[in-house]
Amino acid sequence: MIVTTTRKAKHALGPEAEQTARQRGWCYVPRDKQSVPDLLTSDEEVLVLSNARDMLYHPHAPDDPFFFHPSMAWLRRHELKHDPLTLAAQAEEGMSVLDATLGLGADSILFSMLTGRSGQVTSLEINAGVAEVVARGLQKEVTKDQEFNEAMRRICVKAKSYETYIMSLPENAFDIIYFDPMFEQSYETSASIQPLKVYAEFSPLNETVLRHACRAAQHRVVLKDRADSPRFQQLGITNVLHTNRAVRYGWIDVRGSRL
Repeated sequence: MIVTTTRKAKHALGPEAEQTARQRGWCYVPRDKQSVPDLLTSDEEVLVLSNARDMLYHPHAPDDPFFFHPSMAWLRRHELKHDPLTLAAQAEEGMSVLDATLGLGADSILFSMLTGRSGQVTSLEINAGVAEVVARGLQKEVTKDQEFNEAMRRICVKAKSYETYIMSLPENAFDIIYFDPMFEQSYETSASIQPLKVYAEFSPLNETVLRHACRAAQHRVVLKDRADSPRFQQLGITNVLHTNRAVRYGWIDVRGSRL
């Protein structure tokens, strides 16, 4: 990973980019007069830090950088009490949530709003560059909704694989563990998620990870998937919320059942 800044970045951003690279074990390259295509010739991802919006460039998609934005969370916040995520997860004030598949962070933001100031939302993202961009975006993004802003700030992002992380958790580590895996045939048609696809990990959720998730959760394990997905049946998830959308939410109430 190469870390640099925009050409017009404020003076303080250079040391910040250098420190970020050093902490993550990445390579800091002063921007000077170099273009992003110049930096991409090394076949490494390039993280461009900015005073406004950070950008992550992939060598295989140089014209389609990934950046953070609140995505559908901004629209869904208005009907949060009736959102399918809320109905399936039953998240409440003060609960702890593990979002195993961060992506753009939309569901993490909604969970943070549901669990409030006394709650805890931890979000995992296997790609370190994506995790960095989203983590920084959650801290910098400012909207006209103060509750929404505070919800973003409370989210803790970890650049880790959910498989290894969940299998290492003790019993009852979180109230809710949530999965929204990326799919070979994504139900998302929005342009907002397109830059994320090049970083997607097509690693299907398996029974072993689900069993450990049930061990590590106190309340529910929730899976979001396509409406036509066989995964709910394959994993033995019988509680499924049918919405009018192209997705379904399934859950296991671990208080009464363990896989």
